[in-house]
Amino acid sequence: MLGASRVVFAMGEARELPHWLGTVNARARVPRNAVLVLGLVVIGLVAFFDLRSLLSVASFFTLVWYTITHFSALQLRGNQRLTTPILTWLGLIGCIILFVSLPLWAIATGLFSLVSFTGIRMLLRRDLP
Repeated sequence: MLGASRVVFAMGEARELPHWLGTVNARARVPRNAVLVLGLVVIGLVAFFDLRSLLSVASFFTLVWYTITHFSALQLRGNQRLTTPILTWLGLIGCIILFVSLPLWAIATGLFSLVSFTGIRMLLRRDLP
């Protein structure tokens, strides 16, 4: 959760999420808002949904995250790479294999969520400069 809260913090800082999620508490010097909001979301999800179902959908989103990371690594020039592109391709192939191993309902739920949130984001950001 703390790793995910750092992503929420970075997205708030970049204004991909509400900006107050990207602020650091002056006294404690931690992204308290991001940690608290993510904690409340997790508590709400666990309180109302079966944890096994949540884990399958969370696995879908984690694999999407890793797939995007591997694809981004393929875009790097040779002098920017830390390893050979073969490892990146193996990572992508591994992600695809793991996608196939997920239950079909988890894939459908994840895709529906991604499309829905992307549409909402596009509508909200349409009027921004």
